[in-house]
Amino acid sequence: MVEDVSTLGDYRWGDLGYATLVGQMSLSVRDSDPSRRHFVITLAGVPRLIELWAFEHLPWLAPRKGQRPLEFPAGRRWGWKKKLTVRPPPDTVWDLIRDGNPEHVVWTPWLSFRGTHASVRDSYALSQMRVLFVGRRDPVWYLGERVRMQTVGAFSVPRPPPATMLSTRSIGESWRVHSRTGVPATELVIERASYYQFI
Repeated sequence: MVEDVSTLGDYRWGDLGYATLVGQMSLSVRDSDPSRRHFVITLAGVPRLIELWAFEHLPWLAPRKGQRPLEFPAGRRWGWKKKLTVRPPPDTVWDLIRDGNPEHVVWTPWLSFRGTHASVRDSYALSQMRVLFVGRRDPVWYLGERVRMQTVGAFSVPRPPPATMLSTRSIGESWRVHSRTGVPATELVIERASYYQFI
């Protein structure tokens, strides 16, 4: 790829960044000990995306300083030149996350962008899919049916995943084509099922 720099813009950097980040999150969770009140998780990839997601969805966590009016792209409102510190002390953050109330979450903070930016419209549509992203190593799934509260504002009961989701190495070529198109999340949920009974 680097032999022809003119092709850099055609590379699917978003796929690579997402797959790397999710893969590293899986490793970190597997290797951590959640029974301990204080433990450190190390991530590779783009962990800044998790921080920005948390600031927008959990306003009680976001720092007051540096916050700007919502603009596009959304990450610009928090700036990039200085380190941001979350508002509550660490012990309070841990308690709030562990005992979190769904009413304290802003589930769809970026819906106002949906009708004004083409890239947001495309991302919003893809967010309602189950998509296979091909990264540096193994492919990584994005499960649009499990985050519908963040896209359409409604909880849904997902259907059980296929066995291949537990072993990405066994994914056949027929599923690999969905790395670009995806499968609609509406086909992967159980309509009219109670989400709270499911939980």
